[in-house]
Amino acid sequence: MESSAPLLHHTPYDIMVGIWIGTFAMFASDGTRVRAGASHYVIYWKNRPTLMHFRQDEDLNASGFRGLLGEEDELKALLGEIPLEAIRTLTTPEYDLNVQGKHATADGMGPLGHPIHVSAAETSPDVYHFELKEGKHGVRWYNTHILPSPNERRTIGPVVTSKDVLGLIMVHSFTRISDEVPEGMRRDLT
Repeated sequence: MESSAPLLHHTPYDIMVGIWIGTFAMFASDGTRVRAGASHYVIYWKNRPTLMHFRQDEDLNASGFRGLLGEEDELKALLGEIPLEAIRTLTTPEYDLNVQGKHATADGMGPLGHPIHVSAAETSPDVYHFELKEGKHGVRWYNTHILPSPNERRTIGPVVTSKDVLGLIMVHSFTRISDEVPEGMRRDLT
């Protein structure tokens, strides 16, 4: 018996495209909230469906880190063996994501020019899992992107040290403000 309902079809990672604004919060491994601030994503296809550009906007995100940088002794005590520069690299990366169906990888950079490696997988059209590995210190951020609606996103996950110790837990909440990324906001990594 044939169904008259349309077939469900989507392009993996399409739901991520656009300009996203929101907030971030950092929690210590015991669950204590230690920092919060503004956050901003710019994501667009360079060659749909195989090459996507991902960027944490440095201008807006810099204001969120001013407080962190101003309290360096307190922050160093909180982070333990995780260098502040590793957290900055993980939370403000820029990379071209090479998409092969539901799997994707990237090699990019953070704001200090430190390398970052990304591996991602789609497990359903509204759930994506990422591992971001900071190349200088070996710190990793495992995060899950959950999109309860096309214009809402939660990114949740732990930061793990090079010795597999849980360091921080980061939570981001975003709202998409535009499906389109204007040419003036696009840039090339080369």
